[in-house]
Amino acid sequence: MLAGFMVLIALIQLVDVIDDLARGAFLLVPGLLVFAVVFLVGASRLFGQAVWHVDAWREPGVVRLSPAQWDSTRRSGVLLVLVICLCYNC
Repeated sequence: MLAGFMVLIALIQLVDVIDDLARGAFLLVPGLLVFAVVFLVGASRLFGQAVWHVDAWREPGVVRLSPAQWDSTRRSGVLLVLVICLCYNC
């Protein structure tokens, strides 16, 4: 979970780099890039492999759902969200 947050922080920093480049704040870009790379390297060490590999995000021993199970799970999730939205708006 910590590694996932580290990847999220690195992605936010990369978005910030793009924003700073668009605004012309070029002095901030090198520091933000170093910050993002350090967080990506740390996350890959916590994952035990590169962050961009799909297997890094999978938990061992977790059973994957079949497409039919996924559809029924997704439908029940959508219904739950709709019920919560309706209750919140009342």
